[in-house]
Amino acid sequence: HVVGQGLVRRGLQNITKEIDTSGIEDCEYFLAVHNPSSFDRSEVIEAFVDVPATVKLNHLIIEDLDGHAVVVQEAERKSTRAGIYHPRSRNMPFYSTKVHVYFMAEDVPALGYKVFKLKWSQKNEYPYPHEDWDPPRILAENMLAGPNCAENEFIRVKINPDGTLDVTDNDTNHTYTRLNYFMDQGDIGNMWMSATPGDDAMLNTIGLPAEVAVRVNGPLAVVFDIKMTWRIPAEFDWSKEKRSDVRVDMPIKVTVTLRKGSPALEVVTTLENTARDHYVKVAFPTGLAAKKTWAEGSFSVTEFPITPSVNGELRGNELARHPAQLWFDLSDGRNGLGVLLDAAKDYEVLEHDDNTTMAMGLVRGVRMRIPCDNRLWMEYPGDESSQSLRSFTFRYALMPHEGLWTEARLYDAALAFNAPMRACQFGKQEGCFEPDRGFLSIEGPNVVLSAVKKMEDRDTLLVRFFNPTSKEVRTTLSAGFEVKAAYLVNLAEERGDKLKVTKNNVSVTVPKGKIMAVEFEVE
Repeated sequence: HVVGQGLVRRGLQNITKEIDTSGIEDCEYFLAVHNPSSFDRSEVIEAFVDVPATVKLNHLIIEDLDGHAVVVQEAERKSTRAGIYHPRSRNMPFYSTKVHVYFMAEDVPALGYKVFKLKWSQKNEYPYPHEDWDPPRILAENMLAGPNCAENEFIRVKINPDGTLDVTDNDTNHTYTRLNYFMDQGDIGNMWMSATPGDDAMLNTIGLPAEVAVRVNGPLAVVFDIKMTWRIPAEFDWSKEKRSDVRVDMPIKVTVTLRKGSPALEVVTTLENTARDHYVKVAFPTGLAAKKTWAEGSFSVTEFPITPSVNGELRGNELARHPAQLWFDLSDGRNGLGVLLDAAKDYEVLEHDDNTTMAMGLVRGVRMRIPCDNRLWMEYPGDESSQSLRSFTFRYALMPHEGLWTEARLYDAALAFNAPMRACQFGKQEGCFEPDRGFLSIEGPNVVLSAVKKMEDRDTLLVRFFNPTSKEVRTTLSAGFEVKAAYLVNLAEERGDKLKVTKNNVSVTVPKGKIMAVEFEVE
């Protein structure tokens, strides 16, 4: 994770330092918003802006290059300092006011960036005695819709007293109630297999008192903090063959964020696991009489039945628990609920009536048992590394939608959730890139970018993408650079057909379930 963050920071630095702002005369400071997706995006961006401490800051002003002000919501400001490195001198501190803001960045080009002007309004320096006063800055608009409620163009969310979420899809008016409650059950399995004790009660947090607070609110974003303490059995009592009567506290904190213009509700869950021999899940009741569920996998989307087949007294070969990478979804054809992920997870469907519930695994703790072979399992008393006794943080998003996943464009939403746009602050400089630029875009729904890289044996550029749907798709690759020639290539990077290039655009047909790659010869 740390290495990945470093690579992202280095990449953003390398691009930002080449953006030419020398011709912009009415501004000295800028923000470059970078879009890592293969499609244009308009979103509320979270940024931290440094203003010199000598400035008596009143409020920030952010404009596009045409001078039009964008909506800005300030969340917090604080005094700080940073070190300034000079190769021929000693390091010096730079004192500044760090401002935490949200702002609307519209039409940021695919795989590119857009530059905004950064300005500010200064406070008046009053003589003594004060002759006038600054008017209070009261927000004209606010996404708060009531006590512990918020609403944007797509969804409305209400935080219940037990910390669960009621989410309404404004397009279909369908409400999903008690989303994001937690479940806990005993687990006496091992690192390969989960096993529930015979005499085990499945616990949940429905009705558990929670502390709910609004931390950020305004016209662009609302952030709720939810805190609760859950008392669960400390461990499995092997002498009594049941979960212990002793209870331990497991603190849970949930942060819920709703942004203007977003079809998804962002959730960050942190829990401190203090118990052993158990399995914690988070549940999402849907209220849908659905027959199928879908999950994103490697270059594909897998469809699963809600109810696995039954052979006599036992289920068939279908597993009840499924893997998911970017998202999983459940839909009855008219309404659906997708869960967007930033890491591979497992999920299952718990009920098969008109309140079908999806549950995602969070934390699992078991004894350390390792097989020498199938006949001998070695116990390691005192080694609790497999009990997961630490803090865990999970980031996911809830996206109610109309129709099936293909119509809702879950892939675009999940990719945007996984790779948020980043804002980089910089000053007036000369460079080789214009202030707004997109390097590459892929048009067409449900065509997913897989890789952009240099060819292994040629000094050319490879773009790999795939079609996870069950239908053929026509797509266009639009390059933001001069293209001399383009070719289809296979996974071994061997050239196939030469493609027609029209104004740096290439159109191809992607068959269902197909991985394809295009090689660009670049000027």
